[in-house]
Amino acid sequence: MQPVRSFGVFLLVPALLCLSGCGVAKGLKPAQATSVKFLTKLQAKRFADAHQLCSGKCQAVVTPEQLENYWELVQKNRGQVTSWTHEGTHFQMGTGGSSITLVYRLKCEKGESAVQFTLVQEGDQWLIQRFDFRG
Repeated sequence: MQPVRSFGVFLLVPALLCLSGCGVAKGLKPAQATSVKFLTKLQAKRFADAHQLCSGKCQAVVTPEQLENYWELVQKNRGQVTSWTHEGTHFQMGTGGSSITLVYRLKCEKGESAVQFTLVQEGDQWLIQRFDFRG
């Protein structure tokens, strides 16, 4: 009887994990779309439009002018950003809500840089809560 009970637990655990985490995984494509839009707006120097892709908390502490300063610093150090590729994803779930972290490699005229976005769901949209440009 013990093997049957163990097998039942073996099936139950993945099902529970999926019920709790599949909702976050469904947000991956919309989160990626928001990240790409954000980078596209920065590249086009449409900083106010990029700012609209940030969560309420992010908008409260980061202005469009600060977005411009961050982007200009990347370009000063590495040259114009020519393209980017998605390199990694991390899902986080907790009592405060769920988030998706996406890492992109930026190809620039003078080398490479990276940016990490953490996105949260507000209403039916995934918005940028936090970003970190590196290099």
